[in-house]
Amino acid sequence: MIKYYNSFYKDTNNKLFLQTLKLTQGILPLGNCRANGVFGFLSYRFYSSDNANNMVKPIIIYINADTEKLNIFADNRGKVGVYRWINKTNGNTYVGSSVNISVRMYTTNISSLKMNLSFIIGFIDAEGSFTVYMRKDPRYSQGWQIKPVFAMGLHLNDLFLLENISTFLGIGRIYKTKDSVYLRVESLEGINQLIKILDNNPFISQKKADFYLFRKAVEIINNGEHVTKEGLDKIVAIKASMNWGLSEDIKKAFPDVSAYERPSFKLPSVFDCNWLAGFAEGESNFVVRVSTSVTNKLGKSVSLRFTITQHERDILLMNSIEKLFSCGQVKNRPAQPYVDFIVTNLKDINEKIIPFFEKYPLMGCKKLNYLDFCKAAELIKNKVHLTSQGLNEIIRIKDGMNKGRNNEPR
Repeated sequence: MIKYYNSFYKDTNNKLFLQTLKLTQGILPLGNCRANGVFGFLSYRFYSSDNANNMVKPIIIYINADTEKLNIFADNRGKVGVYRWINKTNGNTYVGSSVNISVRMYTTNISSLKMNLSFIIGFIDAEGSFTVYMRKDPRYSQGWQIKPVFAMGLHLNDLFLLENISTFLGIGRIYKTKDSVYLRVESLEGINQLIKILDNNPFISQKKADFYLFRKAVEIINNGEHVTKEGLDKIVAIKASMNWGLSEDIKKAFPDVSAYERPSFKLPSVFDCNWLAGFAEGESNFVVRVSTSVTNKLGKSVSLRFTITQHERDILLMNSIEKLFSCGQVKNRPAQPYVDFIVTNLKDINEKIIPFFEKYPLMGCKKLNYLDFCKAAELIKNKVHLTSQGLNEIIRIKDGMNKGRNNEPR
């Protein structure tokens, strides 16, 4: 079995080590390795005359570069350093350097995800946004610029996921801000290509209605009708039924236009589990809870919670998800237009939720939360949480998940 290799090193002075490291046994070739690996950082600067085997002291080691690639990307964003790969099968070593370790790893095989189209459709179903932008502009025949746009926005830690999706679909551009990253498709050619893909791989949630309306608006644009008063009114009517409807300015500009009838769609009798994995990438949450307890001798109780959340109009979909997992329950939120599928039973989590995501894996940074969730589940299953050391470990895991992970310095 071919296994990954991998080990990284960083100069604590934050200076890039550009010299080639000469190992005592000589420079060794990379080979053709693509599975389990090791990864670490140097705690001090070393030079080509150093004996690497004796003097290299990793700050951090990633044992498996395949399963831990999300950690590697997130932990090393923007870091300058020297890195080292180790072939775990034959011990061969390769050393390189980069001004951005995370980007360098993204450009290697470590970043490649085994993308599945059904997963991507599920993810778009959760996170995608279809919008017809309208802006006053006297340069256009009707005084309005019309532009169909598809977009997905995520935390910056999910940059590599959006880049992989963009590459897989062959469309879109990536835009970054301080803490966020966006995949946007704005060219009419790209929009038409996306529509073709989605026509052949339909949505399951009620976002299908927004896509249907979006496609109707794009048809009007493709036919050149949007440059006429009648065509523009049609687009306004369609836009009125999409997402959050019309802005007050557009309502005032088109007071006589009525909203297009919003379509409804039936759920399919069955749906692809890869779709559900993609949907969960966007809409699920893995939570470890530590609460005060008067009955526990340590004064704390530990519990796990898996949820998928949707707008209440998708309650039938949530009921179908409950049926697929054969566990949990669907609950409406009091005084809020949302519905949650919730699983808290430890046996169900260990025997149904975790096995599902092992078979149909998450591909973004949410997988890091899932992996921590699994660690906590294992500790609870083995009663380790009933000890002071085990409880502290679970608290440490909890504090590094979700917002705790996103707020870590990059």
